[in-house]
Amino acid sequence: MDTKADKQSDYELIIRIKTGDEDSFKELFLRYYPRFRYFILRFVSDADVADDLLQNVFMKIWQNRINLREDLSMTAYIFVLAKYEIYNYLRLKSTRFTDRYNPASHANALTSPGVDITYDYIELEATVNRSIERMPEKRRNIFCMNRYEFKSAKEIAEALGLSVRTVEKHIELALKTLRKDIGPGLMTLAGAVYSWFERVL
Repeated sequence: MDTKADKQSDYELIIRIKTGDEDSFKELFLRYYPRFRYFILRFVSDADVADDLLQNVFMKIWQNRINLREDLSMTAYIFVLAKYEIYNYLRLKSTRFTDRYNPASHANALTSPGVDITYDYIELEATVNRSIERMPEKRRNIFCMNRYEFKSAKEIAEALGLSVRTVEKHIELALKTLRKDIGPGLMTLAGAVYSWFERVL
C-alpha cells in the first residue's frame, strides 16, 4: 500500500496523465472516486447509477488528458464534470429539471429541492481559501504541506526542525479552524469535494 509520502501531488499526476501514464490516472481515480461517488449519490440515490456517472466523468478526463492544464484544480474540474453528469441524468428522468437549470450558463446552478450546488461550492471554496490564508504562517505552511503536498507529520517535522507532536498539533488546530469557519451547512459538501478534509494525519 502507498504511504502518504509515496503519493504524487495533483500537479505531478496531471503531468504524467497528459503523457498517457495509466498508473498515474489510476492513482487519480482512487484518490477522488470515493468522495465524488458519495457526492453523486446525494442526488441520484442509486449506487449503480452513481458508479456509471462517475465512470463517465473519469472516462472524459482520460479522453481529454492532452488538454489538461498542470495548474488545474482537479477537485473543481471533477466537480463540474460530475455536476453535468447529474444534470443530464436527471434531465432524462424529469423535464422539470430542464426548466430550472440551463447547463450552458455558469451563473446558474444544478438544483434539487432546497439545494444550490454551484453556489454552495463557490462559497465553500472561498471560505476554505480565506480560512487557510488567515492561519498563522507556520500553521498554514504545515497544513498545506500535509494536505496538499501529501507529506507526513514526520516528514514535515524533519523539514522544519520541529517535533512530530508539534506538527500534529498545528494540523489538528488548522482542521478545527476550518470546520468552525465552514460551518455545519457546508460540512457535508466539504467532505465530498476535498479529498484531504477527513483524512487522518
